[in-house]
Amino acid sequence: MRNPIASYIFRNHFLAALFVLLIGWILYQIREILIIIFISFKTDVSIVPIFAGYSIGYLFRIISPTPQGIGIVEGVMPYVFGTFGIDIALATIVTLIYRGISIWLPALIGFVTFNLITKKYKGEENGESRTTIS
Repeated sequence: MRNPIASYIFRNHFLAALFVLLIGWILYQIREILIIIFISFKTDVSIVPIFAGYSIGYLFRIISPTPQGIGIVEGVMPYVFGTFGIDIALATIVTLIYRGISIWLPALIGFVTFNLITKKYKGEENGESRTTIS
């Protein structure tokens, strides 16, 4: 049996639902990371500076010559936050924490996983086998 609500949305409001989904995804990305970091420092910040800082940072992440905008985004985001009246020191700390969570933490996980996988396959190529001790 088909879901009547999903069927109605798909037939009559597909583009509107897609637009709401896209907006929700964008706000989820910003809200879940940057707002929580600002709140952890007990700062009352509205969504406008966070959205502006994230958007400009993302723009420079795309157009910068360094991978993922490393070094450039860390300078641009605090500047944008500072233009909205947020303390530059706080904005710099929040930006570095955000970049640590969004760039360096996944890179670290990927590095460790890559090393574990290559060690496993190098051992199998050399004729070593894993034995379990009961």
